[in-house]
Amino acid sequence: MTLEFPLRTYSTNVLRSLHWAKRNRLAAKEKNIVWAEWHKDRKRAVTFPCTVTLTRFGPRRLDDDNLAGSFKAVRDRIAQLMGIDDGSPLVSWVYKQQPSKEYRVRIEICQKP
Repeated sequence: MTLEFPLRTYSTNVLRSLHWAKRNRLAAKEKNIVWAEWHKDRKRAVTFPCTVTLTRFGPRRLDDDNLAGSFKAVRDRIAQLMGIDDGSPLVSWVYKQQPSKEYRVRIEICQKP
């Protein structure tokens, strides 16, 4: 299953500098967008074990730890929608990024062989 939609994720360095209420609003916005896209385009149930690949598109690259941190709200929502804890051994999480003029996110969920 693949979902791709406009969404800007923020590095942990940017989030850390924001007021806590602003951080919470951004996280809630990201979670709501993921929820809406999941329910709009979901074609089949997730089969475990699986690999979830989260790809960030944007004009600037993030270092590895900021890339993973920028997906925290997205990862939390995906895990919730799959009915598992995001630390479950049933799911492997992979983070990627690609240069783009516009901010987008791609979520790919593949069953492990």
